Amino acid sequence: DPRFYSHGGVDWISLVRATVNSAIKGGGGPGASTITMQYVRNNIVETLMLKGDKKGAEAARAPNLERKLREIRYALAIEQQYSKKEIFAGYANLSFFGNQIYGVEAASEYYFGKHASELNIPEGALLAGMLQSPNAYKPDVEENLPAAKVRRDYVIQNMADNGYISQEQAETYKASPIQTKITPTTPGCE
Repeated sequence: DPRFYSHGGVDWISLVRATVNSAIKGGGGPGASTITMQYVRNNIVETLMLKGDKKGAEAARAPNLERKLREIRYALAIEQQYSKKEIFAGYANLSFFGNQIYGVEAASEYYFGKHASELNIPEGALLAGMLQSPNAYKPDVEENLPAAKVRRDYVIQNMADNGYISQEQAETYKASPIQTKITPTTPGCE
């Protein structure tokens, strides 16, 4: 969602592009869901799961026009009520990171054995990259590591392209291997 900080909940440019692409090619290209729209979907699914409504949660994930229109409506409303920082925090704390892990803090603790605030650039980029396809990029599966590194490096390069880090830093980070410290957490209440 490269225009997250400039759109009002819906990226109309991406929405039109995805709609045209879907009409011409039958889908398969970049999607149109913004971080805010994904937050809406994640929130709806989480609420339904907490109520024990698995069928409703599956329906809330199903790609269809009704779901997309609901997400658009709610995303526009949420953007009027909350700051971008609050929306992103909500999104990051509801997102799936593979292995039944939800939320960036839990993912950071599981994959790296530390708090999310303590992650370095390559570690944070790996988690950010996982959001596209968590089970395909989870680094605790040996076969996933080559794809996970490609995805992590893509995120790092985007950081350089958008001025968050220098190109020299990006090259150094991309040259580093993926290093995890898998730290399973104990299930149950705290």
